[in-house]
Amino acid sequence: MNLSAEDGRKALPRLLDLAAAHQLHVEIVALAGTRDTPLDLDAQLEEIGRIAAEHDNALIEVANEPAHPSQLPDVHRPEVLVRLRSRAPRTIPVALGLVEGLERSSAGDYITWHPPRDPGRDGWGHVLALAEGPDLVKRWNKPVISDEPIGAGPVFEHGRRDDSPARFRAAAVLTRLAGLGATFHYEGGLQAAIPTGRELECFNAWNEARTLLPSDIERSGVFRRARDEGAAVVDYSSDKALAVFERQRGNLAWIAVINPSQGFAMRWGTGWNPQQTRRLDGVWLISARRDARQSFR
Repeated sequence: MNLSAEDGRKALPRLLDLAAAHQLHVEIVALAGTRDTPLDLDAQLEEIGRIAAEHDNALIEVANEPAHPSQLPDVHRPEVLVRLRSRAPRTIPVALGLVEGLERSSAGDYITWHPPRDPGRDGWGHVLALAEGPDLVKRWNKPVISDEPIGAGPVFEHGRRDDSPARFRAAAVLTRLAGLGATFHYEGGLQAAIPTGRELECFNAWNEARTLLPSDIERSGVFRRARDEGAAVVDYSSDKALAVFERQRGNLAWIAVINPSQGFAMRWGTGWNPQQTRRLDGVWLISARRDARQSFR
């Protein structure tokens, strides 16, 4: 994509107005590909911050993959990113684009995380990797966004693109169950193209699954793996599913069974009873309730 910083800034107010008309927020990436298109980093952040301050639906990510070879050496340096964050008004939520080498207080207002894309486990590795997200939430005590997970594409590309709606469906459920912000990434999005074909199938599966959990699921509760201490699911047939995860909130729990096969079974902890089961291709989503009276018998 050949877009100068100047042209991007000129288009930004109109983009934010269009997005606001559709009740959408926009994360503005200030710095990308800076090695080949050098610019005044401080001036870029100041101008983007000024534009964003005039709109209620703007967030800023200082840099996309700051350590990438396509970025200027200065962009690789955490202290430079912290300085650049100060160029935008404090009223605007800002992520730096990395968490390495930073203290909690200087890591921005939220964290953008690019989950591992190793397909592993017959293509399911990038789905299971999302379970690492809650460790970041706990460490940083800030919202964590799965900002650029593996993207959908017309064909499977090892470590870069996946073409399985079932895996995107499971990824959407697990992302939200893990308490992360969710992002759909796809090949056509590099050129702002509306998804079609296989990419659209993956998006529809992801979008449908994303809405199955309560709207506030990320805000409270405890994320666990099945069999962990205190888990609602105390055992399951490991040879019939890749993994089982859950989020507990008081006497309620939501369980995600990743890629189950015929014959899958699990055992509930004392007092826990299943309420509703959605058996979707790639993931089962089960809600459960605990009867406190049974728990103390």
